[in-house]
Amino acid sequence: MKRALLFVNDTKPDAVSDFEKADDYLKHLGWETTRIPVNEPEGEYDFGLAFGGDGTFLWAADIFSSLGLPMAGINTGHLGFLTTIDSSEIEESIDRILAGDYVPEECMMLDVYDQVSGEYMGKALNDVVFKNKMEHNVGRFSISVDGMKIYEISADGVIISAPTGSTAYVLSMGGPIVDTTCRLIIIQPIAAHTLNSRAVVINENDEVSVGFDERLTSISRDGRLIEPSNGIYTIKKSKSVTKVMRFQDYNFYKIVSEKLSRG
Repeated sequence: MKRALLFVNDTKPDAVSDFEKADDYLKHLGWETTRIPVNEPEGEYDFGLAFGGDGTFLWAADIFSSLGLPMAGINTGHLGFLTTIDSSEIEESIDRILAGDYVPEECMMLDVYDQVSGEYMGKALNDVVFKNKMEHNVGRFSISVDGMKIYEISADGVIISAPTGSTAYVLSMGGPIVDTTCRLIIIQPIAAHTLNSRAVVINENDEVSVGFDERLTSISRDGRLIEPSNGIYTIKKSKSVTKVMRFQDYNFYKIVSEKLSRG
């Protein structure tokens, strides 16, 4: 049986409407579908679709990457760097996917570990963000790469980003825009209170350690909170990847130009 896994943001009526359209079309073509989060994924699937904005795509990527599924996003958000299929193109895009008219781009992900306990804290497609909880105070963060300290900064926080995350929080901090096919890690301070702290781009195989005050710091991976129990975490390239279905006419720089021109 041909099966598709569909992740839907139920808080967005447009996303639910797009899901229903895709679900009906796939069933008309003889496909079986499973809807998340209404149902738990069971067994094997051929591909996945995410309905919502980029935030929805990130939640779906966490699941689809664990299953090794290629995925695409239908955009009902605003900026939509990750969700590149418009609502008007759903049936046409499904036809192209079923015909194999796409290239599965493997997007690098990051793994997060508690360095003291060694506990695995999850993975991220976009970024891992350390932020000071105190609104009117600054935090203190110590950043090391492969055991070598590169700087200590007073800042509102620090972002450790995969290439895909360069068009997310890193972008708003004035960081570099990186093609998603690149293999690297970006270290981006958030509102640093020193003039000598800059974004640093490191090799994909390097490990980043972030030291922080666990009592005063919040940590998130792709927007999902992690409750810290120790004051030093390690981030490194994950063995997992997010397989994104790219059509032949997809161009990263065209997407960037279109999205940024909208302000």
